[in-house]
Amino acid sequence: MVNSREILTVLGIRAAKTLTRWQKEGLIPPPKVSPHPAGHGRIGYWPDWVLERCREIKRLTDNGVTLAEIKKGLAREPEDGLSARPRRQNAKALRAIAYDNCSERLVFMLARKVSKLLHDMGVKRPGIDRRIENDLEQDERTIKQLVELVARGYNPVLLLGKDLIAFVPDFKVSLYLAANGGRAQPLCVLPVLDEVLEVFSKGYVVKLPRQPVIRPVPRVHKEGSEGGEFKVDASNLMDHRLQ
Repeated sequence: MVNSREILTVLGIRAAKTLTRWQKEGLIPPPKVSPHPAGHGRIGYWPDWVLERCREIKRLTDNGVTLAEIKKGLAREPEDGLSARPRRQNAKALRAIAYDNCSERLVFMLARKVSKLLHDMGVKRPGIDRRIENDLEQDERTIKQLVELVARGYNPVLLLGKDLIAFVPDFKVSLYLAANGGRAQPLCVLPVLDEVLEVFSKGYVVKLPRQPVIRPVPRVHKEGSEGGEFKVDASNLMDHRLQ
């Protein structure tokens, strides 16, 4: 069993009424109230699993998820508490809520980033941010693929073309341009790693590496030259010298 004081301490919350509010919302069961061990007043006790539930609730509310949204995502509990299987189902539901919330925030941030870039360039495209939001929201796999790229150690970029919105590893862009030459379609390329890390790492949804571990080797191949391969300065975009 875990008591209210222990839960509040773990969560870093001072107000006991927070637990009362969560109970009234149906997110945690009512406590078993007993005399305080120190002999002063009474204190509530919950099953041990409630502590982890409270951790999840706090993580979600800290990231803007409402108690009503959390309640919708929880499986119905039996009156005498949760068995092992419903607890796992509810934990999965809570993670799904957090993931969806982070996805929505990320889509909003990326759409605004594109809109700001075009504005700074003097390109007038009214409603471009709304169009990008709609395109990304229509296929939920797109954001999932983006997060998977980061989780696997890639540095993803957002590609925007006439009929294209996609996330790919950074080195795929140069390979695509090199392979297609003048046939390559015009593309706008935006880095997105910082936004993914900010949203999903803060949301405690998935563990992501802070830096990419899969990087392109800074070399180019020159046909007809002895040796064939040369180093290039990857840190300076305007330095084209072969070393």
